[in-house]
Amino acid sequence: MNNPIKTMYESSKNVLDSKGNFRIFLISTTLFLAVFIFLPVILIPGNSLIFQLGIFTFWNYVLMILLAGLIGLMISMQVYIYKIKKSVRGSGKGVIGGFSGFVAGIFGTAACSSCVAAIFGFLGLGTVFFLIKYQWYVVGISLALVLLSIFMSSLSIEKNCEVCK
Repeated sequence: MNNPIKTMYESSKNVLDSKGNFRIFLISTTLFLAVFIFLPVILIPGNSLIFQLGIFTFWNYVLMILLAGLIGLMISMQVYIYKIKKSVRGSGKGVIGGFSGFVAGIFGTAACSSCVAAIFGFLGLGTVFFLIKYQWYVVGISLALVLLSIFMSSLSIEKNCEVCK
């Protein structure tokens, strides 16, 4: 088995070389970045975009851009795998990993305490305080799930590309 980082790099390069997949990457990355920024603006009463952008720290921006980029890559990989699935039998096994990565990305908005309260308020006060206290662990788990999804997608792409040859 190859180095996991090399496998993910090669698969990502293979996927993003296509103009269509690169567009999917850019659109989905932009969409998720917008969701991460505008979700608290919409859900928190009295919140505005200017205020929301002001309360984010540098690390919040870094994490949002990183999560959005990784989710964009994961989505473009899933589209690529779906295209392979049409031509090669036995692919498309990364859908569960893709879904868990998607959920992890949405859950990753826990980088902002007020976002946690707005998004997960229905879970109760104790859960919200727990998420606020351990928000960096939540973000770390989210990043790990998205990276695991990308790795599993990379393995699927690598396997099917060998079949195509």
